[in-house]
Amino acid sequence: MKSRGLLLTLLCAMTQMNAGTLPEGTVLFAESFDEVKQWSTGAFATAVQNTMTIRAGTSTHRDGGNGEILEQDVFGDQTRATTDNYTITRGIYSFLKEAKGYEAELSFEAKADDVPRPAEPWEGIRIALNYATEVDNYADSYNGLSGTFPWRSFRLKTRIPANLTSASLTIGILGKQGSVSFRNVKITVTGPPRASLFRADAPPPYKGHDLKALRGFNTCDNILKDDRIGKAVKEWNVNLLKLHLHLKQIPFGLPDAELEKHLEPTFRKWDKALEEAGQAGTFLIFQAFAPWREKNDWAHSDLFYTRPGYAEYFVKIWKKIAARYRGNRRIHAFELLNESCLRIEKQPGFPDYEELMERAAQAINAIDPERTILVQPEEWFGCRAFETLRPIRAKNIVYAVHFYLPFPYTHQRIGKGRAQQITYPGECQGRYWDKSMLRKALQPVRDFQKAHNVHMLVSEFSAIASAPNREKYLNDLIELFEEYNWDWTFHAYLEFYGWSPDYVAAPGYEQRKWTDAKSWIPRPDNPAAKVLKRFFHENELRREAFDRAKFDREFSPSPGAAHSGTVFVTADAENALRPEPMRDRPGSCTHPTWNRKAVWAVTPQLPEEKWVPFSFAFTPEKDGEITLTLLVNDSVDRANKTKTPCTLAWDDLSLDGASLVNGGFELRDAKGRYTSWPWIGGGTFQHETISPRNGKRMLVLKGKQQAAQRRIKVKGGEKVTFRGFVRVVGNAGDDSKILRQPSSKQN
Repeated sequence: MKSRGLLLTLLCAMTQMNAGTLPEGTVLFAESFDEVKQWSTGAFATAVQNTMTIRAGTSTHRDGGNGEILEQDVFGDQTRATTDNYTITRGIYSFLKEAKGYEAELSFEAKADDVPRPAEPWEGIRIALNYATEVDNYADSYNGLSGTFPWRSFRLKTRIPANLTSASLTIGILGKQGSVSFRNVKITVTGPPRASLFRADAPPPYKGHDLKALRGFNTCDNILKDDRIGKAVKEWNVNLLKLHLHLKQIPFGLPDAELEKHLEPTFRKWDKALEEAGQAGTFLIFQAFAPWREKNDWAHSDLFYTRPGYAEYFVKIWKKIAARYRGNRRIHAFELLNESCLRIEKQPGFPDYEELMERAAQAINAIDPERTILVQPEEWFGCRAFETLRPIRAKNIVYAVHFYLPFPYTHQRIGKGRAQQITYPGECQGRYWDKSMLRKALQPVRDFQKAHNVHMLVSEFSAIASAPNREKYLNDLIELFEEYNWDWTFHAYLEFYGWSPDYVAAPGYEQRKWTDAKSWIPRPDNPAAKVLKRFFHENELRREAFDRAKFDREFSPSPGAAHSGTVFVTADAENALRPEPMRDRPGSCTHPTWNRKAVWAVTPQLPEEKWVPFSFAFTPEKDGEITLTLLVNDSVDRANKTKTPCTLAWDDLSLDGASLVNGGFELRDAKGRYTSWPWIGGGTFQHETISPRNGKRMLVLKGKQQAAQRRIKVKGGEKVTFRGFVRVVGNAGDDSKILRQPSSKQN
């Protein structure tokens, strides 16, 4: 018989259920092990004094209990135990059915003796809540337990699925030897259903952009070849591209100088991507991918939560990235970590997943307060991971989700033994998958979104090009994204052929390996590509206001003109700048023909070897932000039809009516770069002999180089006047006097 205390607990819980709400602390299930007949059991399991003990290796037992282990490998497969199965299971749906949607906690005490470390984290000591829903069968399990230890208390957070159809509890050992004992096993309510948090009057969530939607591609370094960003935008009309930073290529524990050296090749790639993206009109996401792992680690991110220094190093890398790209508005967001999966218990003193994300996000907030930050849930890519995700305590957070359900359909032929032909709509894993089932699969994400009033971006989704009716699957899925006002990026463009939107399966592909390039052939007009293009057609592009090619065509100095420079000012999307005529000053201040909201001011024809004052004025129509860009114009010889690049120096810059930072170029960061002046088109230079007009430093730009300061705040209707000094340094071909960016050791 169960104890009197347990009966009272259950009666109390039933009373609360009948009242319609389940307060925090409500005990849904408590196992005393007084009655074991409810458990699937064997000679290896014994119950004594409210304790269940399971001994592996005591029989030739295999596939005991439920047999199937509802965990996922790297490909999302439900997998079976690879060792002997000494587990017992009991049904608990009757205890949980009135608590659907509630946040809960599985708590228990355990002690163990001589349980070997297994090959997979979900093996060894096993305790798991097995859920079946309308969409999936899966387990929430406490992983990574093995060895010998005395009685210890453990807790596992879970959320009882809102669409739960059955549930069971499994305990025991997946392995060939050892023993484990359990006692005080309970499931307790820790929070309300997400639906109870929905607000009808919630304000629009932060989404990090002012466009109707962002729609685009995941891609890789291949996009950086041969102006492929521009070609992608021209062909597909995408306004978002996502690029990766592979953390596994960065050795752990490097000092600052060495870390920056390892990051620089990636930064050069990203700089190039930003330049091309600006010209094409698309935005970029920079993402951290595939973090470190060591030999015998179960998952590629366990080190963050178990080894000293890794979490701090991760944050340090993001601080370097944030400082490098502070204020760059061509970057839509940083995605902190891709498909993390913590399979084991974090160690005391280490962050959990949400804490790690918070540390990185808060560090970025401090460096670049306006930067959008993307956070995925932990546990690979499943929508159900949103069931237990705690909102991140930082600013400018947008949440990302990956969607590959049903997995045997989206990944058919990938991996060993995968089904060859699964169609959509159709049966898969005992369920009929169509648009209504896709909607149900997305519901945990939707519930999280509505409960916490946040914006969502689907940063990966796809189906292998050989999947029958791929176009129907993508259409149904994207229609749901559009219905929910989610941004999205399709996986993938210019990566593996099988994921490509413009490839299909080749005739006879069934007889080849899926990794064989001959399994796929280009077909740009395939039905799936047409689906994507139909949605991409609705995209708004946002090109950089400055177009160097157009500038070169339009700027035409008089014959034999000496060198000159340009200051180019652009405003945010909803603003316009009104230039003032330069009646009493040489030079010009007008709108460029391609952007009637911007202002450019061309300096007078500059004499050699002399600092020349230069000023102009404009008035913004509205409160907002501007970007101020310094450029160098070619010296034009019309008689010989030639242009000679030149080098100009700038110094003592200021704004009346707005605040320009470091206009004297005296402040530099640790790498020697001028503070608040991120470079758009090439490096910066100093001159051996030319002295600054004031102080110790000046800015020198060579040829096609340009420098900009962004996010300068202005007031609507208040005139802004630029003042500064400019001088000719000499022809750009005279490199003998031109030095690269000074080191941090120089004054």
